Parts: sequence; C-alpha cells; structure tokens
Amino acid sequence: MNNLHAIYLLPARLRYFLIALICMIIVIFVYWQDILPLKRAFAVSQQQEKQLIQQLQKLSYQEMSLEEKMAQLPETKMMLSEWQKKFIKHSDVNKLLKEIISISKRDKLQVKLFDAAPVSQENRYLKQPLKIILVGEYAQTTHFIEQIAHLPWTVVVESFALSRLLPDKTSRLFLTELELNVYTPHN
Repeated sequence: MNNLHAIYLLPARLRYFLIALICMIIVIFVYWQDILPLKRAFAVSQQQEKQLIQQLQKLSYQEMSLEEKMAQLPETKMMLSEWQKKFIKHSDVNKLLKEIISISKRDKLQVKLFDAAPVSQENRYLKQPLKIILVGEYAQTTHFIEQIAHLPWTVVVESFALSRLLPDKTSRLFLTELELNVYTPHN
C-alpha cells in the first residue's frame, strides 16, 4: 500500500503522465486484442461483399438474358415449325423429282443425267443426294436454279459447275452440273 501512496506523492505532471501512459497501454492492448482482429475480419467481409456483388451482377445479367430468350421462344418455335414444314415428306420425294424434271423441260434444258445417290442419315434427317447434268443457255439455267430455290421444300445446292459446251466463245450452250441434297425427317 505504501507504493500506491508513493504515487500520490509524485508531482501532478508525472501522475498525469503515468495515468495517460497506463490508459494508452490499455487502449493499445484493447486495439491489438479486440479492434485489430475486427478490422481484419471487416476487410475480409468487404472483399467477400465485392465478390458477392460481382456474382449478383453476373446472375442478374444472365437472368435478363434468359428473360430475353424466353420472350423470343414463341417466335423461335414458330420459325422452327415453319422451317420444318419445308422439309419434304418421304412419300413426296418422287413428286419433287418429277417437279425438278418438269422445271427443266419448261426451261427447255436437256437433262443429260439425273441420278439419285443412296440415302444417308444426317442427325435427325435423311439426306437424298441428287446429281443433275443439264445442257442449255445461261438464262435458262439460271431460271432453272432460281425455280429450284423457290420450291416449297428445302433443296440444298451442294455444288454447282457451269462450263461452255463448246470451247469457242460464240457458243450459247452451257453444260451445268448440279449436286442437290433433299432432306426428309427421319421417323
């Protein structure tokens, strides 16, 4: 108890200094023990907050994108339905082949070769390759190809070659080789 009494006898400035020193030691101790870990946890929480905000923004963007796609879904379904209607039914392939022959006759083209290769399966469709060799004038040939493109069914021109029948430039007749693909739904 004498030691405490001795502090009381110290000059006032020294007492205030000791009291301030003890208070600072307590504040530093409390800072190191309580506040510094909280400050570190706060920094980690801020980092997590930034990451969560970025994830939320990404999810929000994805949600908007999905909403746009969902809004377009009925239109896309309708376009798909219209597109699939253009595929010829297997039972109508002969009708299409006859139509191609009749178009060539209307355009006054000579059919030198009309050959159907074996049918092959491609994804959910059957592919019927056709090879056609025609002789006729350039305008007739282009009109023929245009009419093929405007058929109510999907006919894909796989390859196309056009050459003069005679080597001289005065010849108006061309030899046209076409490879077409006709697709039918596979049941």
